[in-house]
Amino acid sequence: DLVPVAASGNEVVVSGEPAWLPAPAQMPLPTAAGGRSDQVTYGQLMNELPAFFQAYANGDGAALNPFLAPGVRLSGLAGTMTFDSISGLHVPAGGSTRQITVGVIWQPLSQGTPTGAKLQVTYSMSVVQQSSVKWYVKAISASIEAVGAQ
Repeated sequence: DLVPVAASGNEVVVSGEPAWLPAPAQMPLPTAAGGRSDQVTYGQLMNELPAFFQAYANGDGAALNPFLAPGVRLSGLAGTMTFDSISGLHVPAGGSTRQITVGVIWQPLSQGTPTGAKLQVTYSMSVVQQSSVKWYVKAISASIEAVGAQ
């Protein structure tokens, strides 16, 4: 069945009665991020990304700032989720700026308490290296690629 939904800003409303329709055609699954990961950068990012995603979950700007490239502003998830783990990371070889794919497992919160449910989300992130071992986040968005565990 189909339920008409309208969205404006941060609000969503059911705008009409449900309708019974045939199921849509099945979409193909996203393809896995290709190629081998850069293992040195992979290790560096696996050390940094858990703390980044913990700060991102809280949405605390002061906690996020040490992970962000100069001029980048992120608001995070405002305490609606808690970081559980990284389920996969793909880091292509390249220079000081990389487009990485990260699988993250979140736990939704209800009144500040984990619900017991888990949600896996895949992100595409642009990161930049500004010292020999430190990477900074330039951008984060939903990914259309899947990422397998390393």
